[in-house]
Amino acid sequence: MDRGHAFASLEVLGPASVTSLHAAMKEVCKDYDYSNDDARLQDLPLFAVTWSTDSTAEFDDDTSLAEPVSLSLMRDGNLLVELCVGVGPAPRTGEDRWSEGARLLDSWLQARGGKLVNFEPGDFGFRWYWKVYFSVPLRGKTVTDVHLIGADAIRVLETHAEGEVTLDSLRALLRSGHAEAIVGMPEGQLLEAKRHLHLEDEKSRLELAKDVSAIANSPTGGLLVVGLATRRESGRDVVSTVHPFRDTGQARRVRSVLDRLIYPPIDRLDVSLVPAGGSYSPEEHLLVVIVRPQPPELTPFIVTGVVVDQRVFGSYIGLFERRGEDTVASTAASIHAGLSAGLALLRGRPAQQ
Repeated sequence: MDRGHAFASLEVLGPASVTSLHAAMKEVCKDYDYSNDDARLQDLPLFAVTWSTDSTAEFDDDTSLAEPVSLSLMRDGNLLVELCVGVGPAPRTGEDRWSEGARLLDSWLQARGGKLVNFEPGDFGFRWYWKVYFSVPLRGKTVTDVHLIGADAIRVLETHAEGEVTLDSLRALLRSGHAEAIVGMPEGQLLEAKRHLHLEDEKSRLELAKDVSAIANSPTGGLLVVGLATRRESGRDVVSTVHPFRDTGQARRVRSVLDRLIYPPIDRLDVSLVPAGGSYSPEEHLLVVIVRPQPPELTPFIVTGVVVDQRVFGSYIGLFERRGEDTVASTAASIHAGLSAGLALLRGRPAQQ
């Protein structure tokens, strides 16, 4: 039974309770001696349940491909999620490690009440890959739930495969319907998260324009995502939950607001809905505003209108910049310095220092 496993279509296994499956796996292996102290076996599963996304009608035990996510009964009786991950730095020996990937995944799991158990190279015979085992709360979960959790975990590692989050990797993560994979990620230079979209009054519209213009004034660009709640952890705002919503024309209204309140128009501004994915309804989305790094000749972007003491002044302007997870307003001195330097160049004389 050391190599025992079950393999079926996810269409069949998906609705199964993981708790019941765990009990069934232990029943099959009840005669196994869990006290076996052979060090070579301790990190290997006793029994594994794997699945394919082929339909029941198309599933074939010999030709269907197993998904990189599975459930493994370990020799201590615990049930872990197992991943086979072919991203990140390719390990050349069994001693190689991807410490950044392991730290990232462990942090991601902690936000979900889980824990990384093992992250090391695996030998598939003709190529190396990363073998990962982790625990997550499984009570009340189905095999489909585990499949989605594992897919999100792999997607997180794929997004960070080059060692850092980029605008393109975040965009790909969201557009592929893996919003849950962002839970646990802190806000920063590239990511601004908002729980709700408010466009009912001019104050709320100016707040949105302020945040987006600040991203446009950043050399890195970034994303503003509506439908992600945050909480404060260790002095940082961290994405805590996903709150998708149905399409009621929000993308068109947001673009209209930004086009009206931000000058000059942001180059290649992308405002769109993305699928929430996972276990959410296909009709549920997040709204993503993608601001790519802007040509220097277009900056700075200003907001035509400001809020002072809860009052809206449409004839005033505001200039904002994103610094880490914060949006800060430029001071009168810095605005004047920029104007002075620009006017001096136009007049053909050095700017005053």
